[in-house]
Amino acid sequence: LPSALLGAATAPLAGAWAGRRFGRRSGWLCGLLLAIAPVQVYYGQELNQYAAIPLLTLALLIAWEAVLARGSRRDWRRFGLISVLALVCHYGMAFPIAATVLHLAWRAWRAPGSVDRRRLLGQLATLAATLLGLLALGLAERAATPHLDARLFGTGLVKELDYLADTGWRELLVFLTLPFSGGPALWSAGALAILAGYGALTLALPSIETGPSGRNGPGRRLLGVGLMAPLALVYPADILGLYPLGYRWALFAVPLGALCLALALDRLWRADAVAGLGATLLTTLNLLLFLPQQDAWNPWMALPREAMRPLVEALAEGIRPGDVVYVGDGGWPAFTVYRARLGLSALPALRGQPPEAFVPEVELRRILDLRAAEAAVWLVDVRDPTGTLPGLESALRAAGFTIDRVAEFPGAGLRVARRAPARLHGAGASSPVYSRSGDSTVRASSTSPVLRVPAGSKSSTRHSASATGQCSTPRGTIRNSPAPSSRSPVRRRMRSRPSMTKKSSSASAC
Repeated sequence: LPSALLGAATAPLAGAWAGRRFGRRSGWLCGLLLAIAPVQVYYGQELNQYAAIPLLTLALLIAWEAVLARGSRRDWRRFGLISVLALVCHYGMAFPIAATVLHLAWRAWRAPGSVDRRRLLGQLATLAATLLGLLALGLAERAATPHLDARLFGTGLVKELDYLADTGWRELLVFLTLPFSGGPALWSAGALAILAGYGALTLALPSIETGPSGRNGPGRRLLGVGLMAPLALVYPADILGLYPLGYRWALFAVPLGALCLALALDRLWRADAVAGLGATLLTTLNLLLFLPQQDAWNPWMALPREAMRPLVEALAEGIRPGDVVYVGDGGWPAFTVYRARLGLSALPALRGQPPEAFVPEVELRRILDLRAAEAAVWLVDVRDPTGTLPGLESALRAAGFTIDRVAEFPGAGLRVARRAPARLHGAGASSPVYSRSGDSTVRASSTSPVLRVPAGSKSSTRHSASATGQCSTPRGTIRNSPAPSSRSPVRRRMRSRPSMTKKSSSASAC
C-alpha cells in the first residue's frame, strides 16, 4: 500500500508543479504520463522504496527552487527535511541531493548574498549527520557490496563510448523517460525519443515560439541541475563499480523525463495542430502496444533482484502434497508477494532464519517437523552472499538427502532434496500438484525430477534440449541431470524476457 500511494501521489504533484511552471496543458500532460507510466505502475506494486524515489526527487526540486526564489527559513527547513527523507529512502538519492547542494554552494560563491551561507552550512551539517547515522546502521556494509565490476582502466575509449551510448539509450531514455517503450512497442521508441528531445530543447534553449531572444529557456537550470548533473555524478560511481548508471537506480530521472515529453506535446499542439495530433497519436500507439503485456511487464529487474515470479510458477508445477518449501530469509518478501499475486496462497512455505540467527541443525529440525513421510524438500536459493543455504544443504546431505539443482533463473535458483526417490514415486504414477486459483487442476508425471515449465504465460517459446540433459528457456534453465553444474555469473542487468508456456509433454519435451 505505501508503494502504491507514493507512486500515485507523484502524478498530481508533478501535474500541479508543471502546470504552475510551464502552463496548464503541460501540467495535465505531465501528470497523465506519470499516472500511466509502466515504470510507475510496476514499482507501485512492489514492496520496496523505489516508488518513493520519483516523488521525493520532485519534492526535492520544488524545495530547491523555493530556496533559490525566496530563501526563507521555512524554505530551508523544508529543503533539509526532504533531503534527509530522500537520503534515508535510498542511497541513490545522494546524487540529486548532491547536485542541488553543489549548485547552491556555487551560487553562494559566485554571487555573495544570493544564498544564505549560514543556512547552507546547516544543510550540509544535517546531511552529514544523517549519513553518519546511516553508516552506523549498516550502509557501509551495503555500499561495500559492488553492484557491478569496476571498469577503471579496464576498457578502451571506443568500448567505453559504446557502453555509454547503449546505457544512455536502453537503460535511461527507453527504460525511464519513455513511458510506453517496452517490449513490442520498442520499435516506436525512437520517435518518442525525438519528441522528448524536442521537449528538452524547450527547457534548455530560449523560447522556441518567440525565437532566440538571448535569454535562458524557462527550465535550463532545472534541466541541468535536476537531470544532467545527477547523471554526470553517477557516471564516476559506475566506473568504480559502486553504483550503476541506468535502470531503476536512475529513477530520479523519471519526473523530468515525463515533463520533457509533455512539453513536446504541448508545444507541438500550439505550433501546429497536425503536428500535435501526430505526436499524440504516436504516444497513444505506444500505450496500445504496451497494454497486452502489462500483466507480465518486468523492467529487467524483479523484487528483490531475483526473477521470483517464474520460480514460484515453476515451484507450483512441481510440488506435491506433503512437500516442504524452504525460502531463505532474503528471498521471503518477494516469494510471498508473487505467491499471493499468482493465486498460490495455499502453497506451503517455511521462512528461513536471518543470518545472525541461522543454525543449520535447527533449520533442519524445523523442516523435518513439517515434512510428511518421504516427501521432498524444495529450497529457494536467492544467491544469499552469507552462505546460509549451503550450510543447510550440508545438513540435509548429512541426514541422507540428495540435492538436485532442478531450475535456475536470473538471480534465483530452485533445488529439491529427496531422501528416497525410488520410494517416493512409482513407475508411471502421477499425483496432483498445486495450481493457480481459477485454473483447472494440473497433474505432472512423477517419473522425472524435471520441473514443468510455468503455465499461463502469454507468449509461446520453443524449448531446446542439450546433450547434457539441460532444457534452456528464455527465463531460466531447467536441468534434468541430478548432478549440479557450474553456472555463469549473473549479469548485473538482465534484459526483459518473454514469458514461458507450459510444456505440452513431460520430461521428453526437454
